[in-house]
This record gives sequence, C-alpha cells and structure tokens, in this order.
Amino acid sequence: MIRRLVDREGFEVLRLSVTKTRNVLLTLDADSAPITINDCVFINRSIRRAFEEDGLPIDDYSVDVESPGVKRELITPRHWERFVGERVRIRLVEPWADGTAVLQGKIESIQGQEVTLRNEGGRRRQVTLEEIEEARLDPKY
Repeated sequence: MIRRLVDREGFEVLRLSVTKTRNVLLTLDADSAPITINDCVFINRSIRRAFEEDGLPIDDYSVDVESPGVKRELITPRHWERFVGERVRIRLVEPWADGTAVLQGKIESIQGQEVTLRNEGGRRRQVTLEEIEEARLDPKY
C-alpha cells in the first residue's frame, strides 16, 4: 500500500521498514529534485490517511518519513548513473586480495554491474555491484 501511494505521488521508496513496535520508517527518493521537508510531511499525512481508510488503528503506528540526506546510500544502477561525478565511499562485502575493504573516489562511470571510480591520486578502481556491502555519497572524504 505504501509503495503504491509513494509511486503515485511521483516519489521512489528508497527504504521501507516496519518495526515490531509498529514504527513505519520510510526513506523517499526522487530523480527530479531533492526531497524537501514538505514532501516528507505530505507523504506522512497521506500514509496516515491511507491507514485510516484501510481500518488500521493509526494511533498504534508511528510514521517517520525522511530524505536520503547528503550521505545517501546508492543501491540500484540508476542511483549510480544519477550520481556520476560525485564522491562516494564503498564498503566491500569481502576485502580484496590486497586487503582493500573500503574504496573512496569519484564515480567515473557505471557499465552494467561494474562501477569505475577515480581516487584523489587519479587511480582508477573497478568494482561490481555485488562486491559492495554499502555505498554512500561522501562529500567530505
């Protein structure tokens, strides 16, 4: 229900979880513009209305809607394409043979499932999406 509502309003669900204590945690994304506080408030109210319409006890739920922020996570190939040229910090699932467990650099390109980074020294590194445990924009590395 939440995904349909968010899609209908022109946003993307970046992350969605519901805790055992009935806390709905939603991170919004959009290709067209940064997520604003007003966007978060609007989606929060829309979710609460939808819960009421479905007969869910809305007072039993806490709904938190947020933007990805400046250190947003990159998950899909589309996210990588959107942020070509930006700095990123990558934590690998398994360290490479040379001991490298974290990569930092600017996203130079993405081809299929392979990302090419260029570090501050100008060295290029390539990593596949399946090798990545977590990747976040890192404007201050």
